Amino acid sequence: MSDLSLIEIGRLGKCRGFQGDIHLYLNDQIELSTEPKHLFIEVNGLPVPHKVVRVGEHNGVMTVAFDRLESKEDVEVHKNTTVYIEDQYVIIEESAALVFVDYEVYDQDANHIGQVVDVIDQSPLLLLQVKAHNKDKVYTLPYHDDLLINEDVDSKRLTIEIVEGLLNI
Repeated sequence: MSDLSLIEIGRLGKCRGFQGDIHLYLNDQIELSTEPKHLFIEVNGLPVPHKVVRVGEHNGVMTVAFDRLESKEDVEVHKNTTVYIEDQYVIIEESAALVFVDYEVYDQDANHIGQVVDVIDQSPLLLLQVKAHNKDKVYTLPYHDDLLINEDVDSKRLTIEIVEGLLNI
């Protein structure tokens, strides 16, 4: 028997209705490539397979119903439990924020600030970690569409508005 390669996709939430449907909160950047036939619920630290009999949606949140977990009481014990699926059924979306790593950053006066080495996603704001050009310093700079002056994808160059004094902190 081959080893299954599982990936954590989210957690179970509260029960929906009285027929055993339960909310499944997917992790950010996780998309299922197909409707799941089986999901693995963590029980005592181990992923245990459960057959999915119904998939739905309630207020924008995915709901699932499992075979042999047919009542509110049956599924309530799995609330806040980690859920896994075979990795072949998952599409992991790359964060748009990661695209900016290795971009060169310039201010509104065309001064070269440095190179993006990391991005912290604080939605709706991104924080760019910029290693200073010719210095041993890393700046944390806010990035938002309102601050963007120019983005050149071909040359990996961002020109952003930087508030006076921010580079002196």
